[in-house]
Amino acid sequence: MAIWGVNYGVIGLGGMSLYFILRTATDISPLHLFLFCVMPAPFLSVLFARHAKSMFLALDHFFDPHLRNKKNRKTAE
Repeated sequence: MAIWGVNYGVIGLGGMSLYFILRTATDISPLHLFLFCVMPAPFLSVLFARHAKSMFLALDHFFDPHLRNKKNRKTAE
């Protein structure tokens, strides 16, 4: 469940950053910027949750691979 929080935080931070960058760089009204940048964040978070979980599992396997012990294997001779 923690990866969902990280995913939502990254999406929310990205949306808010985009909002403030566009607010300073363009003359679009704040309401339209809010609707364009911040409102889709919860929906994007749900859409990308599967990818966030799979990335977490891939990183976990990369840093802590589950290797079998060669001593305990029976060799077929």
